Amino acid sequence: MRFILIFLFLANCGLCGNQWSRLRGSNGSGVAEGSKPPIKLDLNNPTWKTPASIGHSSPVLSHKLIFLTGTENGQLTTYAFRKKNGELAWQSKLPKVNLERVHQANSPAAPTPITDDKYIFVYFGSFGMVCYDHTGKKQWQKRLPVPRTLYGTSSSPIEYNDLIILVIDDDNNLPNSRLSRSKIIALKKSDGSVAWETPRPFHRSGWSTPTLWNHGKETELVVLGNGRLCGYALPSGEEKWFVTGFSRETISAPIIGNGMVFASASRRGGGGSLKIDPQPFWKSVIHYDSNGDQKLERSEMIGHFTFPFRPELPYDHPGYGMPLPKD
Repeated sequence: MRFILIFLFLANCGLCGNQWSRLRGSNGSGVAEGSKPPIKLDLNNPTWKTPASIGHSSPVLSHKLIFLTGTENGQLTTYAFRKKNGELAWQSKLPKVNLERVHQANSPAAPTPITDDKYIFVYFGSFGMVCYDHTGKKQWQKRLPVPRTLYGTSSSPIEYNDLIILVIDDDNNLPNSRLSRSKIIALKKSDGSVAWETPRPFHRSGWSTPTLWNHGKETELVVLGNGRLCGYALPSGEEKWFVTGFSRETISAPIIGNGMVFASASRRGGGGSLKIDPQPFWKSVIHYDSNGDQKLERSEMIGHFTFPFRPELPYDHPGYGMPLPKD
């Protein structure tokens, strides 16, 4: 069970008071121009608090409604809450489907929906895209192939004019090929039909959400994937450029500022002259060596075993590491 907590400042914080339409707000920047949120929040005194089902999506706001997704009894569900009091305005459950395999730290309801003044567009990796109006009436749905990834789907859709754009990076191969079936897909907001698709055959599973880069008279779609940052022309979707040097697993979203693109992806290590001390890592996992042979086998990685990314942090710190996927 998770909760939505809304504080009084939400109703008076400029842009986000009426519209926070997608993951991380305007163009994914995380910035609400003109807003002045409080420095400290009193968690014991929210304006209202309401329970929400299990999921990892972020809430989005359109005027009087807050939208969120979750899973309820194995069904993928979209919720609309009234901003003024947290009351559930409506919910819509999709027919039961086989849920994609996700890491225990993830959820089948991880992508954040996107909304405009009339509609809410929701993507679930296990199902595809669904469009509702703000009263909860389904307008259309588009079934999409379920991607295969290590952790489960998390990339969120974005809006460009009359299109909803989604990056589906996938470990599955194309039929009779060693190339992946990863792609960018643009759906028409009006009916969910495909406007265009751009293959990404050299990309495997990724979790980053794309962003739009307006420079000069051009608008480009910027996508961070495993190993490369790519730019695609809009509205055509044609790849224009790419930059290499990024890590295999890319999760963070690129952002735009001062006429530039900022993108990051991390991995342990560094330059050739940097020597990593293995002792902190080994000390953090040695107590799982049940047979005392000074080796750690997969069968010994049980219980709450967590693969440490930063073993210098406290064990319960969110940056410490990642639980291993279940077999």
